[in-house]
Amino acid sequence: MLNSAATGNISWRKKVSSLVRIENVLLREMLAEFLGTFILLVFGNGAVAQKVLSRDTLGTTLSINWAYGFGVTMAVYVTGKVSGAHINPAVSVAQCAFGNLPLYKLPCYIFSQVFGGFVSGAAVYSIYYGLRHCTTSWYYICCY
Repeated sequence: MLNSAATGNISWRKKVSSLVRIENVLLREMLAEFLGTFILLVFGNGAVAQKVLSRDTLGTTLSINWAYGFGVTMAVYVTGKVSGAHINPAVSVAQCAFGNLPLYKLPCYIFSQVFGGFVSGAAVYSIYYGLRHCTTSWYYICCY
């Protein structure tokens, strides 16, 4: 009885996987780079926004370091097997220069990473939008 239930579960997972799977390899890699950059910057910039907007009461410099470290860890874990988890245009350019990334993929990777950064910035901004008047100057947030 247990084997038939497990087999039914596997076939269900395969059906869902086949419906959701993206066949285009380049598109899959672009989405992975977008997601990896988004994850990294949401964790890191969220920690910076929390520290700045709370005027150092809800965060420290160490918590920002931990947030960026956790963000890199999660981004690499999520995207590493799909695209190599470059997460940074400089890494993609270096991988292309060393011959590990084809030149035709480089603009796609860079676009995905930059777009992921912009979307993550919009996400963090919208999360902390209500606290924007808690500081004396937006200049402090932008230049921290």
